[in-house]
Amino acid sequence: MQQRMYIQLLGLGGHLKTPSIKIRRVLCMAIANSYDAEQDAFIINGRPCRITLEDVAHITGMPCHGKKHVPSNLDDNMELWKKLKDRNDTKITFKRLLAKMKGDNTPNFVRPFVLYTIGKYVCRTKEEYVDNKYIGIV
Repeated sequence: MQQRMYIQLLGLGGHLKTPSIKIRRVLCMAIANSYDAEQDAFIINGRPCRITLEDVAHITGMPCHGKKHVPSNLDDNMELWKKLKDRNDTKITFKRLLAKMKGDNTPNFVRPFVLYTIGKYVCRTKEEYVDNKYIGIV
């Protein structure tokens, strides 16, 4: 399948093997609140603990090195948002991203996949339900 090829090319192939897990929101909040910006570290049992990009790469399988980020044009961002947002809302939802990915074997598949991956695995914020069925933390 071409979608898998695009995911591999992005360096995100490790996510294809990621099992479904439930992350405790309270635990995530406690970890985030333990971060000390002055020390650039998480304070665990009173001691600073630094996490490097390489640590994140080993834990998540996501690449930590690559091309320098170049911000996109604001008009391009607005056009992408219009394409990806839920038709009946002002938000980009998991349901809409999944709909945009299904059956798309072109490079257009990449942006919805990356946004879905970030929302699903990297920075979840709240529980989401679709048709009264729990689909995870957004």
